[in-house]
Amino acid sequence: MPSSDIKTQILSHSPDVAPATAQDVAETLEARYEVLDALGDGGMGMVYRVRDRETNEVLALKLLRPEIARDPAMMERFKNEIRLAHRITHKNVCRIYDFNRVGDLAYFTMEFVDGESLRNYLKRAGKLTPERTVDLARQIATGLIEAHAQGVVHRDLKPENVMLGRDGLVKLLDFGIARALGSDTTTARTIMGTPEYMAPEQWESAAVGPPADLYALGCTLFCLLSGHPPFAGRGDTWVALMDAHRGQPAPELRPACPEAPTALGELVRRLLRKAPADRPDSARELAEALL
Repeated sequence: MPSSDIKTQILSHSPDVAPATAQDVAETLEARYEVLDALGDGGMGMVYRVRDRETNEVLALKLLRPEIARDPAMMERFKNEIRLAHRITHKNVCRIYDFNRVGDLAYFTMEFVDGESLRNYLKRAGKLTPERTVDLARQIATGLIEAHAQGVVHRDLKPENVMLGRDGLVKLLDFGIARALGSDTTTARTIMGTPEYMAPEQWESAAVGPPADLYALGCTLFCLLSGHPPFAGRGDTWVALMDAHRGQPAPELRPACPEAPTALGELVRRLLRKAPADRPDSARELAEALL
């Protein structure tokens, strides 16, 4: 991708950033990275596939939106979460590498996964078979085991944050980002996307630990098996979905997926229980139940 294209995308991505700054960012990226192509635009910012000129490795580079990069407190939390994420070394977790700033913009590099998000895969498939779902769930749970052992909670587990490699390997993305950005801010709500996967305790601003990730995984499994999250149709506002997650019983899986084994439906139901203590004790217990 020519440098001029990078500048055009940066200007489009950050319209309130001066053209000179956009040019500085483009030149800085070009000095260290060969930008191969753009991978997408999300709540946090643009993602590029790049080649590191120093190591010759192909990486993913996420350029944060300027309103995020300009907030000193948010940036400090963000850097702290990246430090925590560095602890996680596991085949089912996407590694985060460097964090850098250029003027009003900031970016970080991470492992590039040659594949697609679980969200895109699901859009094509409609819904997945129980066998395929169990395989993906086992890999996700295995990644969570290592993350939780390192004291890191994802807080924003959903199909958009799960990558499926062409080799069949699952990779979890963006550990700790929700906490780093502060769940009570408009920016964080935008970044977290739809709230169909948030545990009841997250809505209540209570202490959020590993059980919140298990609840989100339960919502994800329900979505994979049925084609929609468990509380789809209960309302399209934050308040309606908050009430559903906090107070309404989760629907049974089998009416939406009659081919699901009874044991799998019961496991999903356990993951979706309101009280954290009523869910499986750990990601390890969940992984063992999926064997």
